[in-house]
Amino acid sequence: MRNLLIILGSTILLSSCEKVIDVELKNEDPMLVVDAFINNDTTVQTISLQYSQPYFDENPSTPAIGALVKVISAEGDTFNFVDNNNKGLYQFTASPGDTICKVGVNYRLWINYSGSIYEASSTVGVVPPIDSIKFSENTDIQGNPNGYLAELFANDPANDFNFYRIKTYKNNVLYNDANDLNLSVNGGINYPGYDGALFILPTRFSINKNGEPYEIGDSVKVELLSINRDTWEYFSEVRNQINNEGLFAIPTTNVRTNIIRTSGTGVNAQGWFCTSALNGRMR
Repeated sequence: MRNLLIILGSTILLSSCEKVIDVELKNEDPMLVVDAFINNDTTVQTISLQYSQPYFDENPSTPAIGALVKVISAEGDTFNFVDNNNKGLYQFTASPGDTICKVGVNYRLWINYSGSIYEASSTVGVVPPIDSIKFSENTDIQGNPNGYLAELFANDPANDFNFYRIKTYKNNVLYNDANDLNLSVNGGINYPGYDGALFILPTRFSINKNGEPYEIGDSVKVELLSINRDTWEYFSEVRNQINNEGLFAIPTTNVRTNIIRTSGTGVNAQGWFCTSALNGRMR
């Protein structure tokens, strides 16, 4: 009885402390937000330049129009990204049989916008092939058949720290909710992973959204992209901010950026530049 009274007393105390607070956020000057994730796929590569906006503003962001955007390789190749539709989406299409990102090569992002130069750099890491995607029958808690779970098989290359992002598509639709950011180190979930080994079970089964089974007729596509450690830490900060809620939430802050204004007095920049090698498989 005493324990019950304590629990009831705590509940009353917590509920009596609830109060709705209207928070007024100071409107800061807009920043240039750069979303520059490119890879060696032969599809159109896109770099997005948009302006930041107040936290509670649900209107579409304002595009940064009229920039010169280039990606320059350490080998001397220059790739010009062009915004043909004035939407702040700067695009490049590789020639047939050619790609931008080559493993082991460093690339520099160069942006000339509103009288200022912004730069960042990234080196393309190794990505292993996806050996296979296999399915096993799933059962519910009563043991009845309940669709199929997918399993990704790949082997991490030995003798180096390799960081990956894993993208999953169901019926050609990317899993792109807040909790679908899927990262791996050496085929494991957490640093330092398991160097030179088969991807571990949690990573292999991470291509199932919240453990939900696939049904007969569903297609599953998986893309494995190499990222560097800085990008892995950037994504980790993004994921922490996405899940920053509840009783022990901490004040929201901007995550790190590798976009540096190297000349001029224009607006500050946020965002990230990353070059990746990609291997994919579809079942």
